[in-house]
Amino acid sequence: MAKSILDENKAIAARVVAAQCSDALVAVADRAVDELFTKDFVIHNTFPGLAHDAEGTKQWNAAILAAVPDYNVTIDDQIAENDKVVTRWTARGTHKGKFQGIAPTGRQVSITGATISRYVNGKIAESWVELDTLALMRQLGAYPSRDDHPSHGGRTGLFTFNITING
Repeated sequence: MAKSILDENKAIAARVVAAQCSDALVAVADRAVDELFTKDFVIHNTFPGLAHDAEGTKQWNAAILAAVPDYNVTIDDQIAENDKVVTRWTARGTHKGKFQGIAPTGRQVSITGATISRYVNGKIAESWVELDTLALMRQLGAYPSRDDHPSHGGRTGLFTFNITING
């Protein structure tokens, strides 16, 4: 039975995760960008200082693999519809190099995120990546945990909402 376009696009997303995020080799990650992304690829949200194109994605590969050499991503779920694939993932590794100005901590980190990619002729043309940056910064000690926050007073969340509905 032949694979559908949706299945092929999901397989491309899995190849990107394997090459960019799990081999720990910048050359392998960069080759995946060259092979699997369109020439005019756009990433709509990225870390400060990175370009919103394939070169910015390569810069990210180099930065994350230098900071977290055992960086590994597991695909938790994938959904495909029309020309898009949503990949929900979990990234793990050990912070051994400078990352976003934060000196190596030696801490194990784990974050979750999701990537939405749009495909054109079997290649990724656009991506939107959402990740739990706050959780990452807390794990690296760059931002207090909920329990350590001075305004927190031991509660389990930073914010309390009181909503009154007038009928």
